[in-house]
Amino acid sequence: MLNLEKADLLRTESSSLSDREERAFIGQFLTPAPIAAFMASLFDDYSKDVKLLDPGCGVGSLFSASVDELLYRKKRIKSLDLTTYEVDDSLFKYLNQTIESCKETLREKSISFVHKNLHQDFILSDCSDLVSKKYTHVIMNPPYKKINTDSDHRRALKDSINLETTNLYTGFLGLAIEMLEEGGELVAIVPRSFCNGTYYLPFRKFLLDRVAIKKIHLFESRKVFKDDDVLQENIIIHCKKEKLRNDIIITASPSADFYRDEKTKKYTASNLTQHIVKYSDVVKDSDGQKFIHIPTKNTGKSVIDSISHLPSTLADLEVQVSTGPIVDFRLRDCLSQSYEKDFTVPLLYCCNLKGLVEWPKNTNKPNAIKISEDSQRWLWPNNGYYLLVKRFSSKEEKKRIVATFYDSFLPEKFIGFENKLNVFHFKKSGIENEDLVKGLYIYLNSTLLDKYYRNFSGHTQVNATDLRSLKYPLKQSLVNIGKKVKNFSINQDEIDGILSDEIGLRATSFS
Repeated sequence: MLNLEKADLLRTESSSLSDREERAFIGQFLTPAPIAAFMASLFDDYSKDVKLLDPGCGVGSLFSASVDELLYRKKRIKSLDLTTYEVDDSLFKYLNQTIESCKETLREKSISFVHKNLHQDFILSDCSDLVSKKYTHVIMNPPYKKINTDSDHRRALKDSINLETTNLYTGFLGLAIEMLEEGGELVAIVPRSFCNGTYYLPFRKFLLDRVAIKKIHLFESRKVFKDDDVLQENIIIHCKKEKLRNDIIITASPSADFYRDEKTKKYTASNLTQHIVKYSDVVKDSDGQKFIHIPTKNTGKSVIDSISHLPSTLADLEVQVSTGPIVDFRLRDCLSQSYEKDFTVPLLYCCNLKGLVEWPKNTNKPNAIKISEDSQRWLWPNNGYYLLVKRFSSKEEKKRIVATFYDSFLPEKFIGFENKLNVFHFKKSGIENEDLVKGLYIYLNSTLLDKYYRNFSGHTQVNATDLRSLKYPLKQSLVNIGKKVKNFSINQDEIDGILSDEIGLRATSFS
């Protein structure tokens, strides 16, 4: 039996005996064997003296997969120096069994094996290793958990490697990258959320300055860790500590049923697709936000190019987009279930957006907000034309970005926009040009933009920063598009057709 097969039995046993909520609380989800085997196969080189780091190793699935892979390749391995980190005492008896299995297998092949397990938090541990020891290989499934501004983890990352980040998984990645020797390789399975958004910009700069991305694998299903009921969208990323920025291999699969193909001797999965893209198709030199695009074979780089080459920014259009200013729990005393003329103004939530604005609504959300000293500064003029985009798309919605046109038809001189909305506006007031806003409505609701957005955003949240960073058609083109919108009962094909007629771009041409 392979080392990984033994480790996976131990993973299953440990998971059945541990508390699922406790694992979720610490952000720990153990790696299934097929994923571990695929990850270990992504390393380009196992040769001579391997120094392997597995931080947050769990029962040892990842490093045991690496041992199996280096033995399978039959390279002239002289030694394996393994360092592991694990803080969960309940996993130690399983981890020790995995270590002993690997030790015995390597002894039989006359390969020197040294192991050091550190019962420490990887980020809070003594960072002298950053100077005293570098690794040829890192394989990891880091914990996923937000870290607060004043947390020990945040301070330790800032002090040790000058990295500002908001999640443990990017902290683990950053620290591991610093511990790689020149030419060293890292393979990690992580959430895709770092690819975009303001909070992860410092980490993206840190990552892209230090390593070259070599391979990325996408999962078309969110249920990678199905045993743990985890619905996070994950990717597997392979990086190398080098200056060269060569082409990147992008693979994707609908499931995680990886297996070694008998003919090619390489790992694959059911309906796995693969294509090679230029580095500049993944990270645009001109993009100050350093978004990481992951073009799939189905959408291709043409979708990215078609949007990236559009000429306008929101500033060019004289339009702004902001998060809705009303944080309801901070103004709880001002909220009202019913509208009262002259004393309250309408308050819009995501539930009010159904293609058009529906208000009032019989839900548990308030329909109005009282006019008071506390609320007045957060209310905007109820005039002109606004475009509203939900920050969080629901499961039943097929598209990530869903825009709703609002023409200030509701009563009162002011209106409240709740914090889970993104609002397109002009200096916190409605936009005067109706056709321009209608043109933006068509563009933001198009299939083309949806396909583009999915190339760098792997979660259902749509941030104002993301919308701000998009490229847009010329102002006159948007006005021309808007003139063709007679009502808002148009279907998706009509939306895509209107956009295509004006700027010559249609998503179906890139399928």
